[in-house]
Amino acid sequence: MDDSLAFSNEKDFLWKIKESMVQYLAILQLKLHENKCRIFESKRGFPFLGMVIFQNKRRLKRENVIRFKRRMIKIQKQYGKGILDLSQVRQSICAWLGHSRHANTMKLRELLLEDIIFQQQTGDGS
Repeated sequence: MDDSLAFSNEKDFLWKIKESMVQYLAILQLKLHENKCRIFESKRGFPFLGMVIFQNKRRLKRENVIRFKRRMIKIQKQYGKGILDLSQVRQSICAWLGHSRHANTMKLRELLLEDIIFQQQTGDGS
């Protein structure tokens, strides 16, 4: 099942929605992922689609930022060795930027991207 959200000011109502969903999905021989189907107070923030959603902002999960940094190091090495071309590098960066733009990340994106340099190694060993 795709990710979904339900909002209410009444916690009891949310539990009833969850139970209704469980019953309906059972008919389809599906079930909710118990560790991922939780009820949160929205003012405290809740994880969703790789972000933590608050009432007035969205932040990327820390793990996603770390994963992006590691991925960029790997891509830099692959580009330097000629394994990847510039269009593949651009595609990978644009995909992450597209996702990260859904959160409040302007400064984060600037910080992460300002130090990334892509250089191909020359044949003379330099």
